[in-house]
Amino acid sequence: MPQNYSFKKYSYKGSGLILIAIGTGFPILIALDYGISIFTTWIGLLPIVFFLAMLLIGTIQLYYLEINQQQILVKNLILFWFCKAYPKNEIQEINYYARGGRKNFKEGIQIKLTHRRNKKCYLMTSYAEPFWSKMEEKLEAYNYPYTVKK
Repeated sequence: MPQNYSFKKYSYKGSGLILIAIGTGFPILIALDYGISIFTTWIGLLPIVFFLAMLLIGTIQLYYLEINQQQILVKNLILFWFCKAYPKNEIQEINYYARGGRKNFKEGIQIKLTHRRNKKCYLMTSYAEPFWSKMEEKLEAYNYPYTVKK
């Protein structure tokens, strides 16, 4: 079994966990202030909807990679059962992906496969400074085709 290099530790410093914490804290603060009976009314559904929205948005930003010589594994910090393997010989190119106006709003990687026309995008926002440089270093060390972050 090849030795994997994991970028999981960088996921703990991402904006996805901040969104999940805000989404979790908001309904708790409302319950403490108004009591649990607020959730039995229609207006009480708003904090629950807010929580679910923040959970969804936060979860899709918490992907991380495990890289080795043979393949790249894409995993999610919250959806721990999610694991997608991309063998090295099927990867045509790995690109840095950014969308949105602010720094770290939506950034991640885009994996283009040789046998399919579509590209797979995985968001991984991290405030840890060496994150993208470390990823470039590991992709280069394992000879993966990649485009440098601009």
